[in-house]
Amino acid sequence: MSKQDHNKQITNADEFREVRITSKDRLLEVIAREADDKEKAAGSPDTDPETGAYLRTVAGYLRQFFKLISDAPLFSRLEDWWSYGICISSAGISLFIMYTPYVWLHAPEDKSVGFYDTIDELNARYHLIRMECRYLTIEEYARIHDCSPSTVNIWIRRGKIRSATKFGQKWMIPDMAEPTKRGYQSATYEWDTWLADVPKDYEFLAAPGKLNIAKVSRVKEMFEVRLGEDLDEPKLILEMTGPDAAKLETYLIANPQVRYAGDYKYIFS
Repeated sequence: MSKQDHNKQITNADEFREVRITSKDRLLEVIAREADDKEKAAGSPDTDPETGAYLRTVAGYLRQFFKLISDAPLFSRLEDWWSYGICISSAGISLFIMYTPYVWLHAPEDKSVGFYDTIDELNARYHLIRMECRYLTIEEYARIHDCSPSTVNIWIRRGKIRSATKFGQKWMIPDMAEPTKRGYQSATYEWDTWLADVPKDYEFLAAPGKLNIAKVSRVKEMFEVRLGEDLDEPKLILEMTGPDAAKLETYLIANPQVRYAGDYKYIFS
């Protein structure tokens, strides 16, 4: 596509097939490319050991997913405006099919970048195949990452491992969880159903919605919590101290009905 083509609607089905995954062969190419890219990044001298281990884990799951898709009875070519999509998260890898009749090319802000994003208006999406990762106990996770179980518990309480969850009274961590990062990172959580047994102080969380926790830079150890379907126009904004924000986030991480939205990567082309 030339730069003259940016910020325009795609109305031709052939153009659509250029920017979307519309065949099984193309789908397999994309999965193989993602696995190769992860393995290459893992072997880079600029990649720290912990990140390298994570990238190799994801690459291994992508290889398994490639085999799963190869054996699956999928359409060799989709009808116009239908395409495949892949979601990679700490919970695993999934394949879905979607119908997007309205697609726009969108030029990047940096005009020197030689690629284009696309913006879709999604009419329908159906999940087809899901491959879940393996969950580790705190002790298993600690051995892999060469630290103590108590350190892992601290990481969870401080929001460093947001994809952890509780099964009964036991913390479990997906082996596809991204490595912890230095410093506090803002986080978004979402849930689609009414939450059961919400603690007394958290009644505002009961209804389905989204929640973002961010550190308020102007005040040390103060956090802003935004809640609502649209976080740009939230129905509720709260300010919390560090301990209160950590307590809230620990509850959200532990609740199996709530998912951390920060580690979802979608691949459409």
